[in-house]
Amino acid sequence: MTSESNSPSISGSKSVLYPDQINFSEKEARTCGQKCLIFLLIILFIAAAVFMALFLVYFFKYEDRDTNDICDTVNCVKTAAMLAEKMDQSVNPCEDFDKYACGNFYHTVVLDDGETRKNSFSLVSDRNNDFLKSLLAEETKPGDRDYMINAKNLYKSCMDEGKIEEIGVQPFLNTSYAKEWPTLIGENWAGEASFSLDDFIGRYMYVSADAIFSFEVTADIMNSSRHTIWLTDPMLCLSRQYLTRARNDSVLQAYEKYLKDYAVALGAAPRTAARDAAAFLDLEMQLANITVPPEGRRDYSKMYNPTTLTDLRQNYSYIDIPRGLRAAFTLANMTLEDDQNITVLFPSYFEKLEAVLATAEKRTLMNLFGFMYALKRVKGLTKQLREIDLEWAKVYTGKTQELPRWKKCLGYATSTFSFGISKEFTRRKFSEDSKHYLEVSCGNCSCLT
Repeated sequence: MTSESNSPSISGSKSVLYPDQINFSEKEARTCGQKCLIFLLIILFIAAAVFMALFLVYFFKYEDRDTNDICDTVNCVKTAAMLAEKMDQSVNPCEDFDKYACGNFYHTVVLDDGETRKNSFSLVSDRNNDFLKSLLAEETKPGDRDYMINAKNLYKSCMDEGKIEEIGVQPFLNTSYAKEWPTLIGENWAGEASFSLDDFIGRYMYVSADAIFSFEVTADIMNSSRHTIWLTDPMLCLSRQYLTRARNDSVLQAYEKYLKDYAVALGAAPRTAARDAAAFLDLEMQLANITVPPEGRRDYSKMYNPTTLTDLRQNYSYIDIPRGLRAAFTLANMTLEDDQNITVLFPSYFEKLEAVLATAEKRTLMNLFGFMYALKRVKGLTKQLREIDLEWAKVYTGKTQELPRWKKCLGYATSTFSFGISKEFTRRKFSEDSKHYLEVSCGNCSCLT
């Protein structure tokens, strides 16, 4: 009897493979897989060892962190208490973190008269203002610097509402600027024949009425070791955001009425005031439309257009910009040379300005300076003017009440004597240690300059 296979078999089991029947490719595949597994296990073991080592180092290095790293100075405790007062710890932070962090602040904060908003920064500002109020209300004493004497006198004269009402706006009306304002002169204004835009730019920039263009002295953004004069578009009496709206916008209508009411309060005929206010607004809208929008004011490399006074006169020959700048700097007894470095931030504005000025009436141009000067000099001075301000503010900002008088007067004083009052505030509120800390901090940042 012949067998079907030469390989012996065992009953009840699978066939047995002899060496000459082994498929070595399968053996090699299994061996390779085992090697990969062993390699991965080694990697995981090394990673676990490194992790454990780092954990032990961290644990032993910072095992006392709960006590050593807690700041328990008076200032730290006060700051922690201030933050805790604003929190609503009954709220689950995972459900409403804003309410958890600020809930109690929302419930307890109170808006003072004339305020439309309040936040953590304004609370700090309120405390600082209370201190400054007491500082300026002090009687002058021997040893006071001139700037503090003048600041205190300005604050006290501003607080004397009875005297202000007695004097009224007559000092403003006695100025040469008021006497040449067409709106106050009326229909018989005869200055058109002798009107010179360059003359009036110089005259009014001398009193900080920058109606056509403005400037700022600042560090050169490409060379911080020197200063330059930034030449820019004007600070219009109303924000560009509103001046670029449709002419029948409710805010613009309220603004036009505000200008008319101010002119009437200063002695202008109602009909003349209404006509001139409308023309003034139309001109400001034209100027606003050629200014650069906010999104075009982000890239300082594009805004860096260096030139000199001489080149400025040649590039924009239709207007004597150097003359206006020189007039402004005479306030500081400074003379600008022809090679004075200037940085034109928005050349497109000055390129488009020529067409706007060419079509504007001389009376309207003169009123542009007149309204701007008046609003800078007598805004909110008397009760009648403050009532006009409040009517406008109801539309523009939503305010329904005036700020307390002391806050207004504090604002006048701190804006007029900002550097001097800041110096006095720092001297009284900060110790020498704080000064040393700031000097060290600035020294550590020197590599950034």
